[in-house]
Formats: sequence, C-alpha cells, structure tokens
Amino acid sequence: MAPDQSNESESRTKIEGRKEKLPKAEGDCESCWGDEYDEEEVTMRRCAQCKNQFYCSEGCQGKDWKTHKYNCSPLYDDTTPATIPRDQESEDEIRRMGKILADWMKTFEAQGDAVKTRQWKGSSLPESTAFLVAPSPHFPPYKREIPNPRTKKYRLPLVLMARLFLNDLVGELSSEAKETLAGYINVINMPSSHAKLYGPKIMGRPADLSPGEYISFVASAPIITMQEYGTCSFSKECQERWRNLATAKLFLWDD
Repeated sequence: MAPDQSNESESRTKIEGRKEKLPKAEGDCESCWGDEYDEEEVTMRRCAQCKNQFYCSEGCQGKDWKTHKYNCSPLYDDTTPATIPRDQESEDEIRRMGKILADWMKTFEAQGDAVKTRQWKGSSLPESTAFLVAPSPHFPPYKREIPNPRTKKYRLPLVLMARLFLNDLVGELSSEAKETLAGYINVINMPSSHAKLYGPKIMGRPADLSPGEYISFVASAPIITMQEYGTCSFSKECQERWRNLATAKLFLWDD
C-alpha cells in the first residue's frame, strides 16, 4: 500500500523542530506528468515517506507505487538505525567485499570485447559466486524490499555492499564535508529510470535507504569520489571500490 500524501503546509508542520529540510518541489505529477490535471486547479502533494516524489492525486500515487516502493525510504525515522556502527567487524567486512569486487573486476577486464556482446553475462565469471555469500547482513539487518530477489539473486548482495560502503564513506566525513557533499548530490541529474537522490538524507541515513537509492548512488559514486571538494577528498582505494561496484552492478543486477 502506498504511503499517505502530505501537502506543503502539513510537511512543514511535521518537520518543525527538526534539522531536516524538504527536497525541492517538482512541477509535475511524477505519474501522469500533467496529462490528468489542470496546473491551475491542482496542488501537488508529496509522498509522505520520502517527501521527494510528487503527485496530483491519490490515484496517481497508487499507480506509481509499484515502482516507487523500491525507491522510497523515510526522510527521517526515529525507529530505524540510520547508520551502521563502524568497528573492527565492519572494517573487516569492507575489506572482504573490496577483495571480492577487485577479483571479479580483474577477471572482467581480461574478457576484452567479449563483454560487449548481448550474450555475455557477468554471472558467467567464476568470481561472481563470491557475491552470493556477501556481505554479512547483520549491521543491523536490512529489511527493505528488493525487487525480484529470488530470480535476480545478485541484487541483494549488491545493495548490501553499497549500504556498507556508503556508511563507511559518510562515517569518515566532518559535518562540513557532509554538507558540501550533500549539496553536490542534490545537483546531480539522474536518468528518469533511477531513484532520485536527496543529499541530506544520503549523508544522514546511509544505513536506511531504499534499494533504488543505493543503486542510484552506486551509479554516481565513481564521479562523486573523484571530485575535489575542498572540505574532503577520497582515497584511491575508496574510488576503486566504488568503480568496481558500479561495474559489477551494471553486469550483475539483471542476471
């Protein structure tokens, strides 16, 4: 069931006393794209959870929920951990995931032009089997629904890797750096097929995003981590990890 809608005044009331700012309002309904209403007669309403998807009616929201539910997570939620504790266990897991990705990437790059054919599958590499036992989901457990996890068995491991890596990335940043990076994320133009990213939430809730948000961040991460921001920079190891994950996602997500 789709979450309730909230209008602008209701949203402002609900966040009163919080630090969170609402994502910038969009101009069109993100279901019918203006085909079912007169712009002068309708007030656009936000998804009550993520505050970042906009609809002209409950009907349009209901139609869009089949897709949006995989891209939606609360802008704020006091009942779910927003971060994963950074300790020796999580550091060991990050190194293990990094090696799995590096091993897969090395074999992938050795395939040459074969990967450009439609018949080639990322899962054909022997190193792909290591993804299916990685990573450990206990940081805390990830409970958000993954699209088609039984038939697309690499999706959950890819999301859990992204979750663990993002939590580590955010955990190393100062408050000033988080604000800078959040602003950069907000101006990234994502393809319409990707989940929208809201910088302050990415920086504030790295352990509690939707599958779609994690995968959107993976697609952007190689560019994000290569930039020089003044307030922060990222190691070559970090950059390589995200580059490898982005490539693995491209070839394993639909396998």
